[in-house]
Amino acid sequence: MKKLFLAAATASLLAGAANAATVLYRNDFNLATDQMAAALSALGYTVTTTNGNLSSFTLSNYDIVVYANQNSGVPGGDITALNSYIAGNGRVLFQTWDGTAPSLGASFTGNNNQTSVTVGTLFGTGITNPLTLTNPGWGVFSMGLAATTGTAEGLFANGNAAIVVGNGGRTIINGFLTDTLAGSQLYQNQLAYLAGGVVSIPEPASWAMLISGFGLTGAAMRRRRAAVAA
Repeated sequence: MKKLFLAAATASLLAGAANAATVLYRNDFNLATDQMAAALSALGYTVTTTNGNLSSFTLSNYDIVVYANQNSGVPGGDITALNSYIAGNGRVLFQTWDGTAPSLGASFTGNNNQTSVTVGTLFGTGITNPLTLTNPGWGVFSMGLAATTGTAEGLFANGNAAIVVGNGGRTIINGFLTDTLAGSQLYQNQLAYLAGGVVSIPEPASWAMLISGFGLTGAAMRRRRAAVAA
């Protein structure tokens, strides 16, 4: 029984660490359901949201920066800020319609508005391929990519990359906007992948529970040895 308690306490701590990522989410506008926001909510991350530029934020305070530029041009200074964050081992999930992006291991092909994506195995858990992209009213809602220093982990029907992972697995660029998918599973998979390298320190109350579990297990073992000796 005590072993079960300890196992449960440890599992609880590990689950808490998995959900402890801090995220800065920037999204300037949506025309339909924001599936990225739905994914962040489902994962239980600590999220700070903004629809403006990044000038008032210290990006290094966050485990992941999610940047969705969907309605206007990328604000001046944001690309520089993101590149600096990436160079400092920051983790970025990015999408934009206008062809302006930080160093994510990909370039834009100019082949826009593809309507389906075949997702690779890296992000394929729970996905039925191909995923359909629906335009909620944008002029440009999906953008063809070419992997340069990154790796394509999703393809449009025309063969262009739709998802590229770069910077040693610390960045992802999607060639489609956050309100074009019917569900949030792909974004959940991508966020969980980026958060996989985040190391979290349990809260004091959690440590107390784990230490208590060790104490109870140790006491039970001592009683058992005493009984055998008697």
